[in-house]
Amino acid sequence: MTFEEFCIKNGKKEKPLSGKSYRYSHGMAGTRLYKIWAGMKIRTSEKAQPHNKVAYFDRGITVCDEWKEFKPFLLWAYTSGYEKELTIDRIDVNKGYSPDNCRWVPLEWQNNNKQSSWKIKYQGDTKTVGEWEHFFGVHREYIRKRLNHGWIFDEIVENIKNPTTLNKNNKSGIKGVLFDNNHSKWRAYISVGGKRVEDRVFKTKEEAVMARKQMELKYWGYTNIE
Repeated sequence: MTFEEFCIKNGKKEKPLSGKSYRYSHGMAGTRLYKIWAGMKIRTSEKAQPHNKVAYFDRGITVCDEWKEFKPFLLWAYTSGYEKELTIDRIDVNKGYSPDNCRWVPLEWQNNNKQSSWKIKYQGDTKTVGEWEHFFGVHREYIRKRLNHGWIFDEIVENIKNPTTLNKNNKSGIKGVLFDNNHSKWRAYISVGGKRVEDRVFKTKEEAVMARKQMELKYWGYTNIE
């Protein structure tokens, strides 16, 4: 189906300029499909908002030449199963927007195809980003934000293992070990997946440090403590 045939069936004709034939208009500016197309172009451009720029443009995610104009995208949408309940989805999240890499899917499908499902190999083990976040016991956005800002995975792991910042109340110099003024005791704790899973108090700093070390080995499989 050509664009003119589509317009005859679904669109409208605009009044021609003097001496010229009628020209067809898709008549869809401002519609959901037009907004999807425009949004796709904006977030992949160099002038996109910073969070979109690092997630799309900086990663080489582009819109194919064919879809630089709305007409071909409109025809593809209506011949590839578009419905108002569906959203456009890239089959391979590391490739751009094009007819051979896009489909219309329910929103929940698209969510499963986002960065948390990317697979990364590290020291011979391959896991999704979500699985690595759970493995290292970090917040669900910790790894993804750094990947979007251009960090390589080895750098992210090194930062997890050797954090440079401590809680402002920390007097021990060791993450996860601090002096509890309310109880006049040393406290050792650890978090996994953004939640504190173990929290214990000790009479001495040495006991708390040893406990923290054991917690790291138990929950993370490695320790930052010598």
